[in-house]
Amino acid sequence: MEASSSINTVADCVWYLSCPISVRMFSSVCFLLTLALAYTNAGKEQIVAGKEQIVAGKPAKPCQFPSIVHLLFDTHDGTYACGGTLLSNRHVLTASHCFAKGTHTIRVRIGDIDVENSNVLTINANSWAMHPSFTDTPMRNDVAVLHLESPVTFSNCIKASPLPPANTVYDNRKCIAAGWGAVGAGKHGPSTLHHVAMSVISHEKCKQKMSYANLQKQHLCAGDFVDGGPSTCVGDSGGPLYCPDRGNMVVAGITSFGYGCDVDAAIFTDVSYFRKWILEAMEMLE
Repeated sequence: MEASSSINTVADCVWYLSCPISVRMFSSVCFLLTLALAYTNAGKEQIVAGKEQIVAGKPAKPCQFPSIVHLLFDTHDGTYACGGTLLSNRHVLTASHCFAKGTHTIRVRIGDIDVENSNVLTINANSWAMHPSFTDTPMRNDVAVLHLESPVTFSNCIKASPLPPANTVYDNRKCIAAGWGAVGAGKHGPSTLHHVAMSVISHEKCKQKMSYANLQKQHLCAGDFVDGGPSTCVGDSGGPLYCPDRGNMVVAGITSFGYGCDVDAAIFTDVSYFRKWILEAMEMLE
């Protein structure tokens, strides 16, 4: 199945503010937690991390997050990078806004924390499902599922993440975001996976503090409202927010968008809200 819609990642950049054309080059003024542009130079693909990554975080250890994957979306205009989460040996959870216009190949890098490692296991997605009601302005239903063309073999460094129960509330729970995005506004991201602890903020408090964001029940808010606090940033899009639940670390959120890499709380797609759709998409793609 081919991607069912395209996204103008520049038009989304801010959340109801007007962004200059320089946003196309990852302006530090406005940003969307979205795709990190890659380009080709002398035949060698280079991933430009842009300015979005885990902020106030630290490097991950090998095999620390065995369900996280690095996604490369090949288009006619270049290659875009996002994060994702293994849900089974054939399915990956990510964000719908990661799909760029003209996506023809999606490469899934599995079981490694360094994007510069050329020997990592890589499997293409042979089909995918974006939420049929996805919109990028405003950001709604930002969830997608990929199906791998061949199954992965699980190991200590490659595992699937459990889904949370439907309609789970994680208020005040200390969770962990992980990704390869930028370490702050105007900064590039390192090649290695980073992670940061983030507490989930109640929906009511987040709506009060971020009234301009027009948040819905399908959104999950995490981090804090202190400049320089823990957050996600450009390049972390589609990656997981892991939360403890009944003795497991489940994928509770999908990195979706924000209004500054270390200014306000980060906004995630609430996975428990979309649990039914995700399971149906996984079954449909088989």
